[in-house]
Amino acid sequence: MIYPMPRKAANSGRILIVDDDERQRNALAAMLSDDHFETQFAADGQEALERLTTFNADVIVTDLVMPRMDGIELLKHLHKHGDLTPAIVLTGIGSMEKAAALPETLIESELFGHEKGAFTGAMERSAGCFEQAHGGTLLLDEIGEMPPSTQPKLLRVLEDLRVRRLGGKHEIPVDARVLAATSQELGTHLREELYYRLSVFQIVIPPLREHKEDIPPITEVMLQNLNRKYGTRITGVDAEVLDVFHRYDWPGNARELRNVLERATIIAGEGLIRLRHLPYPAFGLSSGPYPRRSPGCEGSIMLQPGLPLMKLEEAYIKLTLEHVRGNRKLAAEMLGISLRTLQNRIAALREQVRATPVISVPNPD
Repeated sequence: MIYPMPRKAANSGRILIVDDDERQRNALAAMLSDDHFETQFAADGQEALERLTTFNADVIVTDLVMPRMDGIELLKHLHKHGDLTPAIVLTGIGSMEKAAALPETLIESELFGHEKGAFTGAMERSAGCFEQAHGGTLLLDEIGEMPPSTQPKLLRVLEDLRVRRLGGKHEIPVDARVLAATSQELGTHLREELYYRLSVFQIVIPPLREHKEDIPPITEVMLQNLNRKYGTRITGVDAEVLDVFHRYDWPGNARELRNVLERATIIAGEGLIRLRHLPYPAFGLSSGPYPRRSPGCEGSIMLQPGLPLMKLEEAYIKLTLEHVRGNRKLAAEMLGISLRTLQNRIAALREQVRATPVISVPNPD
């Protein structure tokens, strides 16, 4: 089945295949290689997001049901962050209704555990999070996303301190401190009884936009962790980037900050993170002026009435390419177009001004 997504221009026929079944991945890759497509793989949605930081896919082919992050959640995440890559969703499940039901079963299995044969794929008995947290603390993150059908079952466990595995006949006593976290208004997404049972004591953490003075130390800690994860040598962010961070409202809070820093870390590799390393379209930086700290008027475009659009486009492309030191791929991202579209625009401009060329394109890094 095809999940409708807004299209963006394709460039060089590169496809990301996302499937937790290695045989399915290999079979798809074999078919696509016959048509000379370049392919890369990911075993689930989370790994796909990591791949997309370095692989500029033209099309995403993804399975629907996968561990950690499923196909629908992957597409929702990409759409939320401005990535409109066309996507094809594959599934062996006969309908979408049978599919938003299977995740509910998996959620209940994670929370309460299951017996062997309780559902398709339950090959052995498994203890749930409540059993595993016995005598300790269980954190339920993004509790506001819990399906309505699961909420009364959770309430029953919180009230009785006993859990029954899916497919099981006996209740198991559990004793765990429960913490619930959410970025939403709990009262509008949870059953009233469950809301009051969980909100005995509330700790309200303000959104990042309300304590931007903490961005520098948060950034420092995140960069240390990212350096360990990727083996990079990022020493910090430069003053222009920090200024942009302070202007931005961070609707995704600290997680969005980490996402931006992770991408920039991979691109930069070492030294300081600079403006050219940030994801301009998704981050929203292209919508406002971010002055370069260069002497004189370098890097500016002088507007005047009657200026031909061709001249304006030519100057803007040249300015962007100079800003990213000739990196066409990054320039295309900043301009919100595909690499192929940028190359076509440059070729068209050169053709129009062949007699008196006025555009000079730096060589890529």
